[in-house]
Amino acid sequence: MVEIRRIRKWHLLSDYKASWLFIIILIIICSSLWSISFDDNTNNAAKMIRTTNAEIRHEKQQIIETPTTSFESSSSSNKKNHGKFERSSNVPIEMVWKCFLQKYSNTTTNKNKNVVMEVGMHRIVQCSEAASMGYEAHCFEPSPLSFRKIQQQHQRLQSEETKNNIHLYNVAAGSETGTNIEFYSGGSTGDSVGNMDWWKMEERKTKSNKTVVQVPSVKLDDIIAQQITPDRTIVMAKIDTQGYEPNIMEGLQKTIQSGRIKIILLEYWPKGMDTLLLNTNTNANTATSSSRCKASVHILHMLYDAGYKLYAMNVERHPTAKSFARLRVLRTVTTTKRSLTNFMDNCQFYYHLEETIFPHEEYKMGYWSDVVALAPNEDVSNCV
Repeated sequence: MVEIRRIRKWHLLSDYKASWLFIIILIIICSSLWSISFDDNTNNAAKMIRTTNAEIRHEKQQIIETPTTSFESSSSSNKKNHGKFERSSNVPIEMVWKCFLQKYSNTTTNKNKNVVMEVGMHRIVQCSEAASMGYEAHCFEPSPLSFRKIQQQHQRLQSEETKNNIHLYNVAAGSETGTNIEFYSGGSTGDSVGNMDWWKMEERKTKSNKTVVQVPSVKLDDIIAQQITPDRTIVMAKIDTQGYEPNIMEGLQKTIQSGRIKIILLEYWPKGMDTLLLNTNTNANTATSSSRCKASVHILHMLYDAGYKLYAMNVERHPTAKSFARLRVLRTVTTTKRSLTNFMDNCQFYYHLEETIFPHEEYKMGYWSDVVALAPNEDVSNCV
């Protein structure tokens, strides 16, 4: 019996040792597999870091190697091209609009309301925002289709006071009053003067009576003289019209020279302006160096010579360009390369972005920004 017990005890001990040996072997195997996996993940992570670093180095090198002389005007010494911006700003233009509305809303009274103007609406949002704060809002939209939508939006506004503060105009602000101009009206944000295909940056090959219409043109100087009494303060004018800004500014010369508008927010798209200026089957890509930037530089000088202080906002591009024109690189290039001391060099920079820094066969719309112009005695008030 004693011997049998010893044998059983020995077997139990052997099984116990075997179990522990199995567990130890299993731990060793798992540790090895985990180590291999960890090494693979570490190597993959290292590869990703090296790839990211390589991309960053490439982007930095792309910026560093950008030849400055390719977009600097050969006529930099010519005084007519001089003129400067106060500085650049990263504040979104929508926030600039809201900030100045808020600044002057406290001075608005029912007897003598301050005035804002929006030229190129598409929607009633910003116009009604100003009207709801007590401003008298004069808002312009030449597209018949868009204007009908705006009228419907106006009728749906709940506040009667806001409705009454809004004055809607289905006309095209321009350089003359009493004439009709050709306008492409598809009901989208791409509606504009002419029959332009903005994606291709050229005139459309065909015209449709349903989309290409004649709309009346009026000078903003005339609207101001007839509709806004001299005792009213025009706080702000926002102009965004797909390259037609030079014509609008021509019809606003008297008001600009008087400095009556405190703040002007202006979309600045040199290629779009040049395309409309040429007004032929030749698009802006084939414009000569002498014709490029003529219209856009002219409106900057118009403001600058009247004593307005100019601020250059962020450069923008169409969302389809995000795959090759990364915002981070675009912002860096803009900060380091865009001239703020010469209007012609500043304008040429936008072409340089498209042709040299971010060339792409299918992308022809180019690059643009907004310009904020403050009247001589106007304070920036942290809005820009």
